[in-house]
This record gives sequence, structure tokens and C-alpha cells, in this order.
Amino acid sequence: MIGRRFPLDLLAAVTPSTDVAARLAAMEALDLIRRVSSSEEFTFKHALGRDALYASLLSGPRQALHLAIAREIEARNAGRLSEVADTLAHHYARADHKRKAVEYLALVGRKSLGIYSLEEAEHSLRNALTIARSEGSERMDREIATIMVDLAVVYYLQFRSAETITFIEPELVRINKLGDAEQVPILLDLYGVALFTGCRFREAKRMADKALAIAERLGNARALAHARAGVIMMSIYIDPTPLGDFERFARQAYVEAEQAETGYMVVRMTMVIAMNYLHRGLTREGRRWAHQLMKFGRDREDRRSLGMGLWLLGWFETVTGEYEAALAHGEECIATALAPYDRYQGQLISGIAKLLLGRVAEGVAMLDGHRAHAIANGWQYAALAAQAPLGVALLLGGDLRNGVWVLEALIDRVEAELGYRAYADWTRIFLAEFYIALLQGEKKPSLRVVLKNLLFLATAKRAAAKRAEALLRCAMENPQFSEHGAFRARIDFNLGILLKALGRKELALAHLRHGRDAALMQEMPPLVAKIDVAIASM
Repeated sequence: MIGRRFPLDLLAAVTPSTDVAARLAAMEALDLIRRVSSSEEFTFKHALGRDALYASLLSGPRQALHLAIAREIEARNAGRLSEVADTLAHHYARADHKRKAVEYLALVGRKSLGIYSLEEAEHSLRNALTIARSEGSERMDREIATIMVDLAVVYYLQFRSAETITFIEPELVRINKLGDAEQVPILLDLYGVALFTGCRFREAKRMADKALAIAERLGNARALAHARAGVIMMSIYIDPTPLGDFERFARQAYVEAEQAETGYMVVRMTMVIAMNYLHRGLTREGRRWAHQLMKFGRDREDRRSLGMGLWLLGWFETVTGEYEAALAHGEECIATALAPYDRYQGQLISGIAKLLLGRVAEGVAMLDGHRAHAIANGWQYAALAAQAPLGVALLLGGDLRNGVWVLEALIDRVEAELGYRAYADWTRIFLAEFYIALLQGEKKPSLRVVLKNLLFLATAKRAAAKRAEALLRCAMENPQFSEHGAFRARIDFNLGILLKALGRKELALAHLRHGRDAALMQEMPPLVAKIDVAIASM
């Protein structure tokens, strides 16, 4: 009943026999059990023998003995129940003592979650939820909600967004009826993250806003950390917050993440703050947060933090034009990252870097593989990130008409359907750069490319200057792009080159100088060098 290995004193405490030692000696003589070295513990010599004895017991006495064993272990370990929680969960479950079984299964799940033993955590938490709802499948109270929170965190850490939606969505009405309970904003936040991963941005923002309103009423640090992380993340994509407001909010949010005493929240908060800076083009500020995440990972030997920090650095280097460094960080992320999602972010970065370094076939192969895997896992946002680079790859490969069509369609889709203006404007910059290259004609296309795109080139070149300027000025109006950020630097550089070619030299010089100042502020050596050449030629 106690298990294959059992201590003498525990056995004596739960059996009415007064001659326990003599009985054990007899069993030793029969070679059924043996003493563990010189301790007061014994073990069955053969597991099958122990299992056969166990199976011979009637269910009533069996349950009574399990209950007695559980209560004895619980009494002996009153000050350190988490250390024996898995044993207590086992005995209370076998005793059909549901309340206690649920309590300790949930504790085992939480303990496993704390050390990133995610499979063990999921197993215990699922069992806890099944037992807790064995007499009512729609039961919803704070105990159930707490188990659901821990299970949803397991899914979050494994990036199982589709399962998170399937898990939480049918429960939303019951969850909301709990009112201002700590578990409610956390579940709403985790549900919102899963919606975001599936590119359901507007729904995700509603969840984030609702979670924050509840968390602020509660004042609970963990609930606030979750809710603020969700709001920061969604403000990247829908209705971006002005920079000053974002920075004040982010400082408070990071403090609350540290107070929440959950390492994964500090990691997540650092990541969403870094990503917010990335979308503003503030690469210098964002890199500091990425390096902070790397330090957190090194200090705690946390490969998940290291993987995330590496792909963040890769994104910043992609934006600043340091493609060799981006490739190095992407490849290191693939080798280092613990979570599948982080490894595939590393693959995305590596594919984009190879593409922009001229290794088009290699880059396309990586991006196609990334996109297919992302779609298969329900990571629609990750798949979306590959679409603009794949459109650029078509242009680089000489399929000009289809490349332009893919990028134009992507702009329309992400802006109209998703509300993700930053991505639309990044794509506008890529497309404008193609038109400028077409207008300048510095790199002559091969005869094969010309013949393949003859009709397209005949019309596109005439409209190239007008189209490029319209795309760049539209992107420049994006209030999310900082005036002193990397995207503004790139827009100004492209406008300077375009206006110079059109003979509007004074305005061209103004754009080039503004772009140079922004590029210097954001530590973009490749772009600064290009701007210096352009200014010198004037």
C-alpha cells in the first residue's frame, strides 16, 4: 500500500499489528523484501510481487489503508507538504478522498511548473481538474479557476495556442461569473495571447483591456503583471500607445512582473517591452531590453530566456541592416532555444538574413519551412512574419509582377483585416525600395528577367517614382514610428535617394540629413555609410 519502498516506522503507524518487525523478518527470509542498506526502510525485491499482493486486496480495505497512510504522511510533514505532495496526491486519490487529492495534485502541478517540468505539470493538473469536476462537469469556482490558470500557463510556455483557445473559450461565461477574482484576468490574458498568436488581434485587445480593468480593481501583483503584459503586447498591433505613455506604463509593469514572483512573467514582460520598442524603430532602447533578457537567462541558466533574447537581437540587427550579425544570432537561437516557438523565430531570422545577404535560395527554403510549420501549429502570427520577406524573395528572384502583387495584397490584408499598420508600412518600405531600384536601373536585370516581365516593366517603370514616393510618405505618417527611429531613418534615406534622382536636391538633402541623425541615434552603421555616400555625391 505504501509503495515498493516503505519505511518501518510508517508501516508500524498504520497497521494494528504489534509484531511488525517479526513479520518483516519472515518476509526477508522468504526473499520477498530486503532492507535498504543499513536504514530503517525496506523494498520489495520484485515489483511484480508487490503488485500482485496489492491487487489481492479488496477495494474497501484498500481505500481505508490509503487514507490512513495519507493522513500519517501529512501529519509527519506538516511544515513541508510541497515535498511530499506527489505521494499525498497518490494516496488520497486511491482513497477516493477527492478534495484532498485535488489539493495535492494541483500542488504537484504547480511545483512541476515552477521548475519547467511541463509534461509532469500538465499530467498532474489535468488529473486534478478531472477529479475536481467528476461530480459536475461545469463546476467553476476559485479552486477550478486556479487549476485552469496553471494549466493555461503550461500551454503558454509550450506555445500551444490552439489548445489554449479550445481549453478556455467554452469556459468564458463561467469564468466571467467569478467576478473580480485573481484568476479571471490571468485566464483572460492567456486567452488573449492565444488569440493574438492566431492573428485575432482585435479580439485579443478586448481581452487585454478587460483583464487590465479587473486586475486594477484587484490590485493583485500577479494579475496586474499578466494584464499589463497583454496590454503592452496588443498596443504594438492595435491603437499604439504614445511613446511617453508606453514608457511610464512599461516601467510600472516590469516592477509588477518582478513582484509576481513568477520567472516566466519577467521573461514575457521583458520580451513585450523589447518588441514594442522594435515596432517604433527604437533599436537602441530595445536592444537594452534584449540584452537584459540574455543576462536573466545566463544568471538563471534558463535556455528559454536565452533563446528569446537571441531572436530579439536578430530582429534588431535585421532592422538596422546588420545582416551577418542577425544570421549569427538566428543560428545560435536555433541551437540554443528550449521552446519550439523560439527555435522557429530563430529560423525566421536566419531565413530573412540569408535572403538579404543574397543567399536567396537558402533563405526561401528556410522561410517556406518556417511558414509551413507555423501554420501547422496554429502560429498564424509567426507565419505572417514570413510573408513580406517571401514577397521580397520573388522580386529578388526576378518574378517582379508576382512579387509586387504579393506585397500589395499583404499591405491591404494586414491593414484592413488585422489592423496591423506597422507591418503594412514595413511592407510599403520594401515595395518603395523595389520601385526606386527599378527607377535607378543601377543593376540591370538579365534578359530572362526582362522577357518574363516585359509588360510589367513597361508600365511599372513609368509610375515607379510616383508610386515609391506615395508609399514612403504613407509610411512616414505612421505615428508609431519614432521620428528618431530606424524606420524613419530608412524612409528618409529612400526619399532622399528618390528626390535626388528627380532633381529635387534641396529637399533630398534635408531628408538625407534627418535620416543620418536618426540612423546615428539608433546605431545603424550600414545605413549611415550609405547616407554619407549619397550626401557626398551631391
